Amino acid sequence: MNLEERKLQKYQYAAVVAGLTFLGAIAVWFIVLSPLYTSTKNAGVELAAKDQNYKDLVAKKEKLDKLKDQEAELKKQAATVSNALPKNEEIGRLFIQLDALAKNSNGKLRSVVKSGVAGATPAANDLSSTGITKTVYTLPLDLPTYFDLKNFIKSSETALRLFSINDFNIAASDAGALTVTLTANSYTRN
Repeated sequence: MNLEERKLQKYQYAAVVAGLTFLGAIAVWFIVLSPLYTSTKNAGVELAAKDQNYKDLVAKKEKLDKLKDQEAELKKQAATVSNALPKNEEIGRLFIQLDALAKNSNGKLRSVVKSGVAGATPAANDLSSTGITKTVYTLPLDLPTYFDLKNFIKSSETALRLFSINDFNIAASDAGALTVTLTANSYTRN
């Protein structure tokens, strides 16, 4: 072999090695790197979607926590309204409260008499369209002194149930004890 053939053989060998290396690189690209790149790209897209989903869920949880706080506050307000303006069937709780107010004022509530239902005749303050019933009660009350009457009236202004005293008659004994007949309006929800 001469020198030229050797050079040609070296160039052929180098060309074959370069060709095989090129084919190997292409094969590695299509068999390994391209699927790996695609998989990584898809994983990145999926991770971004899951990250956005996580952020959305965290925002929803924060809103839910705020709503739970508001729910507790609304339940508290509803209980206050329910206490102040009970349903028709809960009117007995008003009488228990009135009896307690009388006892706290050193008095005695003898009985409660239903005088009528307001709105049975046409009136300027008809509440039937609002779902509220106004009932008038007569409350005979025995109190030892004027100051006890004053205390009863003051306590009734800050009472839990919604009622108003619209008229009263006072009779006093020789010993100074008072017999008071109150006329009061009570309001209930239908």
